[in-house]
Amino acid sequence: RLMESLLTIGMGIIESDMIQGRFEPRSISIRNLPRLAGHKRREPSKLDFETARPVLIYVGGVSVPRGVWDMLEVAKRLRYKRNLFELHIIGPFQPLSIEQKIKEYVEEQGLESYVKFTGRLSYQDTLQAISKATIGLTLLHSIENYQFALPTKILEYMMFGIPVVSSDKI
Repeated sequence: RLMESLLTIGMGIIESDMIQGRFEPRSISIRNLPRLAGHKRREPSKLDFETARPVLIYVGGVSVPRGVWDMLEVAKRLRYKRNLFELHIIGPFQPLSIEQKIKEYVEEQGLESYVKFTGRLSYQDTLQAISKATIGLTLLHSIENYQFALPTKILEYMMFGIPVVSSDKI
């Protein structure tokens, strides 16, 4: 942090094009976008939903502000309607203390065969999982940190041509 502070003295670093206009004209927008080269787009088909078990996927920190309880509510409602599906949640629990409570909830609701927590995966393994998914989830809550966010996960989902379900908070 000290080195970063020293290196950026007098620099305007903006995390989003949407707020760049609020700062001095010398500010520079730095993007953190996924690498697109070398990945084949998969065209979703009706078969993804009619004959196969749809796979909903979330990639990122598993936390309340990032919508973990919302994802589990979706899973609970789908299960209640007797829909076959899988929900793959890829990423670390943040904070670690919520892991037990979330896993207990999954068990209480009978969602063990529907919801899969994989923890953190390598970038390549994550992209492989996304490429096999049917729907990407980004259910961020309305907090200041996400107000002007462009989550990389949306771009990664789109890179593989899968539809995205997102909160209206971003």
